[in-house]
Amino acid sequence: MINLKRILQGARNTSIVFCLIVFTTCLGACTSLQPARGAVESPETEAPSQPYVSRVGDPKAKALFYFSQAQLLAGGGQFSEAVASLSKAIELDPDSAYLHLQQGEFYLHLNDAEKAIRALEDTLILEPDSKKALMLLGNIYFQQKNDTKAAEYYRKVLELDPEQDAAALQLGIALARSGDTEEAVDTLKALRKRRPDSIMADLTLARLYREIGLDALSEESYRNVIKQRPDLEQAYLELGALYEKQDDFPKAIATFREALKIAPENLSVRHHLALIFINRGELPQALAELQAALKYNPQDLDALRKIGLIYMEQEKWADAADTFRQILDVDPNLDQVAFYLGTSLERQQLWQEAAKTFESIPKTSPLYSDVASHLAFLYAKLDRTDDAIHLVEGQIGQSGGSPEMYSFLASLYESHKNYPQALDVLNKGLQRFPKADALAYQKGLVLEREGDRQGAIAAMRQAIGININQAEAMNFIAYSFAETKENLDEALSLALRALELKNEGHIQDTVGWVYYQMGHFKEARKYLEEAAKQLPEDALISEHLGDAYRALKLVNKARKAYEKAIELDSPQADEVQKKLKELKGEH
Repeated sequence: MINLKRILQGARNTSIVFCLIVFTTCLGACTSLQPARGAVESPETEAPSQPYVSRVGDPKAKALFYFSQAQLLAGGGQFSEAVASLSKAIELDPDSAYLHLQQGEFYLHLNDAEKAIRALEDTLILEPDSKKALMLLGNIYFQQKNDTKAAEYYRKVLELDPEQDAAALQLGIALARSGDTEEAVDTLKALRKRRPDSIMADLTLARLYREIGLDALSEESYRNVIKQRPDLEQAYLELGALYEKQDDFPKAIATFREALKIAPENLSVRHHLALIFINRGELPQALAELQAALKYNPQDLDALRKIGLIYMEQEKWADAADTFRQILDVDPNLDQVAFYLGTSLERQQLWQEAAKTFESIPKTSPLYSDVASHLAFLYAKLDRTDDAIHLVEGQIGQSGGSPEMYSFLASLYESHKNYPQALDVLNKGLQRFPKADALAYQKGLVLEREGDRQGAIAAMRQAIGININQAEAMNFIAYSFAETKENLDEALSLALRALELKNEGHIQDTVGWVYYQMGHFKEARKYLEEAAKQLPEDALISEHLGDAYRALKLVNKARKAYEKAIELDSPQADEVQKKLKELKGEH
């Protein structure tokens, strides 16, 4: 006996379906050929009055064939081919609402919303009360955030079937997003009343209240959800996020900890808690959460990375280095982690090991520009100046460099007293970066070391021209004029302006020294005492202060200041000794 249901359900190719159509057609035809009940069979029985008509060519039969073919193709994930086959079925049977509905669903699988909408609208022309077509249209417009249109279709679904919870939920969200919060709340409250145990209704209400700023009602709804489903982790997470938005971090932290009681192995919650603590500057608490995460997953490289960064923030360089080594033991190709390790070793003054670590980072890495800067510094520390120069010059040639690169390269040449080469580098840097006042300032220092005082002052004026707030250049010019006792009015103006920009001991000294050279010894004393207070280990400031005391006839104070300058190993120790002897004679 042929089991037609099994054949229909188990058909896997078009030939079986086609044979089935032929079989059923023939079966009907053959039945019409059976003799009437009670009739006597006779070889002379006349042919039937109605001739046999084949139904294989019937449009609906062909439509069934193409529909069945489309179903098989869709079952195999071949939706483009399924749509093509279904289109043929619709051509043969255009009044079938089900075929249009099926076509709409297939188009949705192909992410072709425009064609899906047309197919579903055709479905509704043939069957206006198709809840499935209405719901699908509502969902399409919902995804497109056309909430007014989506709400229209969801309402029609609920008119046909008020028990459609999914339509009520989606309608509530669509109304909320379109700004109709009152109807949205009413819709969701009605759903809650009809389905008092609906977790989704409460959860959606909570989210809706949160979105429209009704935080108290949102919190209440989340608590209702948690009361019904204390194991629903998502509710805790969203409630915690609500508290975060309110900057109520104690409540947020407590809520996330409730979530961890349910799922202590939830690493994302632990990472989020750690981030909260990091942002609040509570690094020990952040470390505790990350270390707890490692207990559940010792290979949690993200937790290790954050722990290492916390150690760096705490300047626990050895702990940071050990942590980054653990990560690189698992995955040695993490350039960023290698960079952190190199930096941690550098801060411990482990120059050789730090250089080796930075050298492990490939030149193709996006970090290599920063790597090169560190390596150049380390090479300089390791007395590999030529390697440092070669590296920086290569970086400048490759990328065009930066003001900092030019400055560092010039410093490398300076360290070997190769001042002409240092000046050449700085001039090239200024050509490329004409707004880099720091390069002009450095150029002035190099010129001073070369003995070109006028050139140095000109470079400092260039720096001030680039940046009117270049306090160090102002201080340089002012001190230079004070030393030579020229342009003292300009020197005082520049020094006071520099001090206004940067209240630092060496600038206080310059102001005091300018006043001293102008003969204003009381004013000089005030600024030089402040300079000595800020920089008590500066021998030259002690000498200047001794000069001011001497001018004011404060012999004992002057003697102590000179003695301190000698003790601090003044670069002019012989001159200070001479002043001290003269002071004794004056006493």
